Amino acid sequence: MVNAWSFLGGWVTLFARTWIWLAVGVMALFFVAPGFFRTKAFLAIIFYTIIIILNYISGDNYYQTWADVIFEFLTLSFYGGVSYYLLHKSSEQVRNLVLYYILFIIVFTSIATFIVDLANPDIVRIAATANMAGGGASPYYRLGVCDYSMPHALPILIPPIVMWLKKKDLKTFVRLLVMALLLFVLLLVWTSGTTTPLLLAFFALVSSLFTSQRFSTKKNIRVLAVVSLLTFLLSSDTLQLNIIHYLEQVMPTDNSNYGKLQNFEDNIIYGAESAGDLTSRKNLYEQSFTAFINSPILGVNDRNEIGDHSIILDRLAMFGIVGIAPYILFFIMTFRDMYCCTVSKKRIFIILGIFSFVAMEFLKNILGNWMYCTVLVFLPLMVNYEKSQKCIE
Repeated sequence: MVNAWSFLGGWVTLFARTWIWLAVGVMALFFVAPGFFRTKAFLAIIFYTIIIILNYISGDNYYQTWADVIFEFLTLSFYGGVSYYLLHKSSEQVRNLVLYYILFIIVFTSIATFIVDLANPDIVRIAATANMAGGGASPYYRLGVCDYSMPHALPILIPPIVMWLKKKDLKTFVRLLVMALLLFVLLLVWTSGTTTPLLLAFFALVSSLFTSQRFSTKKNIRVLAVVSLLTFLLSSDTLQLNIIHYLEQVMPTDNSNYGKLQNFEDNIIYGAESAGDLTSRKNLYEQSFTAFINSPILGVNDRNEIGDHSIILDRLAMFGIVGIAPYILFFIMTFRDMYCCTVSKKRIFIILGIFSFVAMEFLKNILGNWMYCTVLVFLPLMVNYEKSQKCIE
């Protein structure tokens, strides 16, 4: 988690060497949380790694080098192990230290990115493009600009932040600090110009406001079902166009979301005849789904046949049901551990955070330190912040 802060990686190259920290972290887990390596979640990682190795040997180019294959194993093992350690083995002081660390990063990065963006609009995408072109994002990261995956992960943290705000016994000063944290999260998502995280952040915010710790988990789920249904019913073309027209009036034209709004508007008006970003994404999703239909059991083993815009659909198409099953099982078992280690009245906020993660992985091809950190580590830490004892094994 050291290199989750892009600012450090911008100044010290060693902090940007993700594989080093992952390898060291996995080795450390053998000593501080050996029990993780006897769990079913780790067994799922082993099976998934074997499958991607076999696919790689047979010519699969989803992972283009042996380093990519090893990196995937280290990533899943590290974040799965850290989640297990913090839930079962760590002290309250360690959990709080990790939590305060990430909250500081969020606040610092949000302010820095906003300030830099004022002088350089769309700076987050500029930095991401430079990084993809060969690691040239360091000058931007040194200014505090966020990594591109960070705003995609932040909607996962909105439910626990709202949960904190809804506490009746919260002191006024602390409540103001939590409100500021929520604003910083939303500010960073907005400044990044990323549309999907913005929509998920809105849904997470509304859903969290409608749920309550006083309700049972089943009642909260029913409330969420009603919210989702109302969202669907209110999403008429006329209403959407009116909302888009309003947003276009208040949004700066140099914001990348402005162009996406126009693409969305064209898609509503002209449908499949439009040539905007939304239509392109639909085509990419359909491409991956078609590839999966053509080879549902073992996958197509050819990256040229997938759309490469959805983590779930792309891996389903590449590896088939057999290949993706242990990958999905790893998350299911880890999420179940998080759920069981959370007191019943707070579990709905774990569910909301997980929903944001799953939705993001269906809609985007964004995965990395921030996504894994946020859903497997920071989400349970924030929901269980008041908890004074470890989860019982």
